[in-house]
Amino acid sequence: MKTQAKPWRFKTSRILLDHPRIRIVEDDLVLPDGQEISWLRYENMRDFVVIIAIQDNNLVLIQHYNHPLAAYLYEFPCGMIDEAETIEQAAYRELLEETGFKARKLERIGQFVSNPRRTNLRGHVVLATDLEQAEVALEPGEMIEVSPFELSQFETQLKEGLEMSADALAAWSLGKLYLSDLS
Repeated sequence: MKTQAKPWRFKTSRILLDHPRIRIVEDDLVLPDGQEISWLRYENMRDFVVIIAIQDNNLVLIQHYNHPLAAYLYEFPCGMIDEAETIEQAAYRELLEETGFKARKLERIGQFVSNPRRTNLRGHVVLATDLEQAEVALEPGEMIEVSPFELSQFETQLKEGLEMSADALAAWSLGKLYLSDLS
């Protein structure tokens, strides 16, 4: 059941950090009960695609180095949507860059909100099938290794502790629903 709470009232904002990849803004707000608070949010971030790629009954995952964790995590290929790109164009480009696969078939299967307490950023989930191997074209600073996972065993591996980002798990939830509707 959806409730309609009164929106928070905006007073003023300050830019705390302005970087080409992210802007951090602090807003002064008034809650419906009159309480005044400060709220941090992120700007200048673009929506992104998460690609669930399937090749020969395997999910095509990547191991991607994540500096804050000082560790590699398994993820679905993903990346920001450039200004002039459609969701499908971004999915095609990111899949090729990160895995070396070209997708002959791309299908949008859903979207989710990523970190809604701080951004209005959305992740768009695309299913990629009918893959053809090509060259990997990593961007500078990307340390990625392609890791296929048997589709039938993926859920078991998650239960056994396979770590993935929240965005990857949200994408998988949509992918699993979509794939179960096909069978």
